[in-house]
Amino acid sequence: MQQTEARKKRQMLVITGAYGFYYMGYTSAFSFMMVFLTSSGYKDAQTGIIYSLMALMSLITQPILGFLSDSKIPIKKLVLCLLAAAIPFGFVLPVAARSYALVTASVLILAFFDQSLMVLMDSWTYMAREQNDKIVYSVARGMGSFTSAITGLIMGRAIAGFGAASIFWFHAGFMAVALIIALCFDSVPCKNKTSSESGVQGYSLPQAFGVLCRNKKYMLMLGGLLLLNIGNRAVVTYLPMMIRNFGGGAAEQGLSITMLTIGIFPVMLVYPYLARRFRVEKLLSVACVLVVCRVLSMAVVNDLHVVVYMQLLEALAFGLYNPSLIEYTSQIAPAQLRSSAITISSAVQVAVCGIVGNMLASAFMQFWSLKAMYTVYTVMAVLGLVLMAASIKTPHNTAKKQEVAA
Repeated sequence: MQQTEARKKRQMLVITGAYGFYYMGYTSAFSFMMVFLTSSGYKDAQTGIIYSLMALMSLITQPILGFLSDSKIPIKKLVLCLLAAAIPFGFVLPVAARSYALVTASVLILAFFDQSLMVLMDSWTYMAREQNDKIVYSVARGMGSFTSAITGLIMGRAIAGFGAASIFWFHAGFMAVALIIALCFDSVPCKNKTSSESGVQGYSLPQAFGVLCRNKKYMLMLGGLLLLNIGNRAVVTYLPMMIRNFGGGAAEQGLSITMLTIGIFPVMLVYPYLARRFRVEKLLSVACVLVVCRVLSMAVVNDLHVVVYMQLLEALAFGLYNPSLIEYTSQIAPAQLRSSAITISSAVQVAVCGIVGNMLASAFMQFWSLKAMYTVYTVMAVLGLVLMAASIKTPHNTAKKQEVAA
């Protein structure tokens, strides 16, 4: 028994280490991808197109990968394959940088590897909890935020000393360590897999999406996520512009990033204690209120230092929001479609909200102002909060009945 408990604890250390080095690799490449593209001679409009295509690609590919991990391919194999592919592919970008078409395609392929890993690792960790009660998602994910902050400091000096293309050497090194560590983490079975021996018939892709669409709690949650996060994604996109508008520079922007990434870590460390004392619905509700406050803050601030230090509110909101949302999604989704449900919600938050938010922001920037934009986004976030409350209040057995009916 003691050996089993010791192994469970080692598995927690393994996934925590995998998160840490994965986020170091991801931060090395994609937190500084704009620097690389700019140094290669591309303008803001061209890089903006690339980032929009990245969001569109995530919207399409992440739900499909989630379904594959539920139904066809064990999620460990998917993660290992993506890590192995990401390591060498980063070196293609400096070679492709002379052609806009080639560098766009290369960035999209690398983003497919790296960004898919983010949501698949979340799903893998949550599914592994069912067979190992020592695994704590928020702590493992919090380590990723901590190492991401450290990497940001390292990469600033590395780029200054070795050039922008050096980010891909660091990316490869960190991802290689993440791959080695991930090899040691336990696999989890595909719960939606058809079995001729047991007579279990798994859902097809259209059936799986149909089951989730008929899940009222889940669909209300997705609607709430959409309205909440359009404004929140705009905070991420336009925070550097607001800092510049208030007279800030690179130092203030670097400070804002560091405060966010380091600030998330202690909140996620405390989350397991909060989860033992409060239901996940309460934690998610508080987190959503904090998201609304974060968007509202961008509409009312008039001082550079306040803009920068409001990143602590973002850290508090994300530190509660991320683990409570994944926990809530896992509870309301059918067990055999859990990874699909998590990846779809991630695609809505990041891809859909990014695309819609940037489209609306273009109109606001042309005819109004940033503050007017955030005022409208605050109203939308409040409506999203209402939908999240409706999801929480909807009886859970509704989703179960719909699943059986399917």
